[in-house]
Amino acid sequence: MIWPAAFAKAGWLAPLDGFGPSLDSFFPGQVQSGQYGGHTYAIPWFINAEGLYYRTDLVPSPPKTPMDVVTAAKQAMSNDPSIKDGLAFEGDKYEGLVTAYINFLGGFGGSLDPANLNTSQNQQALQFMHDTIYKYGIAPQAVTGWEEPNVESAYMSGQAAFAMNWPYVLAEAEANNSPVKGKTGWIPFPSETGKPQAALGGDMLAINAKSAHQAAAWALIQYLTSPQAQIQRALAAGDPPAVQAAYTQQLFAKAPYFKDEQSVFAAATPRPVTPDYPKISEELQTALSSALTGQVSASDALAQAQSKIQTLTGG
Repeated sequence: MIWPAAFAKAGWLAPLDGFGPSLDSFFPGQVQSGQYGGHTYAIPWFINAEGLYYRTDLVPSPPKTPMDVVTAAKQAMSNDPSIKDGLAFEGDKYEGLVTAYINFLGGFGGSLDPANLNTSQNQQALQFMHDTIYKYGIAPQAVTGWEEPNVESAYMSGQAAFAMNWPYVLAEAEANNSPVKGKTGWIPFPSETGKPQAALGGDMLAINAKSAHQAAAWALIQYLTSPQAQIQRALAAGDPPAVQAAYTQQLFAKAPYFKDEQSVFAAATPRPVTPDYPKISEELQTALSSALTGQVSASDALAQAQSKIQTLTGG
């Protein structure tokens, strides 16, 4: 979902407007990723969004604010010696750090706008990420090198009270041999403003601009995004449906955890929709990592990133 704008700008994708796509069938936030220059070039196939896992046996009610997470994590670590990590998240210098930052941004009313990065809300979110390690002591310093598998391992082993990760962990958590089965909740990272964000992932479907069979390709897209096909794929491959109408009792009867995923998907927030996103992400990764490891302040990191991004994009 980070590529349609770049492919559309290059002329590789056919605009889909003429086929009359039903854009309101999908979760908010998804459709934007497939649009460029006022046209729709890609349709969501399945959704992926990053949320906050928590141990319901240690955290009786879901936190409402970022500081609630800190308080609950400290309490869990105090009450249960097996909890080594109050909060696990992806902090290595890679794309996962950017998506984690998007989630934290929602906690403070921030926004990942490449043209306006160094805001007070964005600084607060980045400072909070740093402080979970060095001030509050709920995240291990090792998270500065953690990626999704590390976070998954920390939570699935039963040593983390909170963990930021994608929906696949929920299926694992509810498996019969899971040590956290029946003890897992999943929510968007809580927000002081009441408007959480869940970094959007997932795949999209598009049509080759040079295809001689665009009508047939569109027919395939219609089939793949039909509720029944979406349910079949979810059950076979574990990919959460992009189509909201697929969230039915038929799906829940065989995979109940999909019911709990909808609140996170409703908060799905796309990464910046621009052909320049890969370059923007590289600069963001460097800036966020430097602040998370304490090399520079949050404000300096964001100011430097904004300056470099403006040079890269000509903005």
